[in-house]
Amino acid sequence: MIADDWCFACGRANPLGLRLEISQDNEGVFTTFQFQKNHQGWNNIVHGGIISTLLDELSTWAAVKLGHNVVTAQLIVKFKKPITIGTYVRVFAKVTEDKGRLIYAKSQIESLDKTILYATGLATLSVIR
Repeated sequence: MIADDWCFACGRANPLGLRLEISQDNEGVFTTFQFQKNHQGWNNIVHGGIISTLLDELSTWAAVKLGHNVVTAQLIVKFKKPITIGTYVRVFAKVTEDKGRLIYAKSQIESLDKTILYATGLATLSVIR
C-alpha cells in the first residue's frame, strides 16, 4: 500500500490531522500523543471518536510493519477511563493472529508510566491483495 501523506491520523500534509509518529519495537508499534482542546467531546473529556481513531491507526500499523496491506474490517473499543484534555498518553498495538486474509490486532491507550489503562481495542483487519 502506498502511504498517503493526507492520512488524518499519521499524515504530515493534513493540517487538521493528528500527525502521529509511529515507532516499532520487538513487541509491536507505539506512539505518544497529547490530547488538545480540539479533541474534546464532553466538557474537558476527549471525544470517543478520537480515542477510536488512535486505536484503529495503531492496529493497522502493527500489521503494516509486518508487511501486510490492510484495512480495518471491525474495531471493538472498550473505554475504561475518561481521558481529560491535556493528558499525554502512550498508544500501543500488536498483531495477535494472522489467518491469511484476516489479521487480528490488540491495541491500548495508557498513561506514559503504564499505570492507567484508558481504552483497549480489538481489530479485525482485511488484507488487501
